Amino acid sequence: MSPSSAPASLPSPDQIASYQASKQRLLPLLAAGSTRERLAALMLQDGLPDDARNAQLVALLLAGDAAEPALASQALAACARWPDCPREQVLVATAALARDDAYLQLLRLRLSAPEAQEAAWVAAVQAPYYVDAFESQLEVLMAATAPLATSPANDLLRTVEAFAIISAMGMSDVDTIRQRCPATTRVTERVRQCRQLLLRMADSPTHASAGVGMVLLLRQALSPAEAALWRQQLRQLYWQAALAAPRQDAEPGYAQQVTRLGERNAYVWLLRQHGLPLSPPSHWQPGQPTGY
Repeated sequence: MSPSSAPASLPSPDQIASYQASKQRLLPLLAAGSTRERLAALMLQDGLPDDARNAQLVALLLAGDAAEPALASQALAACARWPDCPREQVLVATAALARDDAYLQLLRLRLSAPEAQEAAWVAAVQAPYYVDAFESQLEVLMAATAPLATSPANDLLRTVEAFAIISAMGMSDVDTIRQRCPATTRVTERVRQCRQLLLRMADSPTHASAGVGMVLLLRQALSPAEAALWRQQLRQLYWQAALAAPRQDAEPGYAQQVTRLGERNAYVWLLRQHGLPLSPPSHWQPGQPTGY
């Protein structure tokens, strides 16, 4: 273990209070800043009623800033939760950015009129890539809170908070995918569409999206050999995540590696930093101790 990978001490109550005070001083500056800074301010602000947050996210999008993926994904999810959302305006505003991105297309499907949903689904299936917003949203938060990284404790606190905020957002497109991709081994046009989309998900840089894609491909496996392949892929994903989890907060710059490389490649980077194996032993199953 290198000196830089030694476990960081937990911040004291005084350090936590100091960080919170500094954050409260920063928020008004972010709220008057660029699109990305205003988005970060909304993400960091505690106690804002859901409808107010949703309305502000949509307003920020419609102000002409729809080209920011982190904002587009949040505004689309906010619009689905907000009864008064001007859905048609949001769909128009996000059309260009979503053209090649299956993730954004699936979020747009939830806002589409019933008669337009099949076309939205086909657009998602045909999109050349699937990139959820985990890394882009993390990058927004880490860039906005850089002025708070005045000490190791503050840097740790802002990093932990950023991961917590984004992880709590969940995946807004999963229900749509599960509804349209039932478990089956019979090849139909819908199954072909699902597999085309799920293969892109399984290749996602983000753990959650890749995991969902692999699990659903396992559910639709067309042979025992294919099922075994996806089980092995899932084991490796879960193994790397299990080894990375207790080491992430203690590794300086880990969040920046996630935004630069993607979450799954950041696992690989972190495990190599610690000299840990990238693949599990043959006997290991998810949920078991790793032994490291």
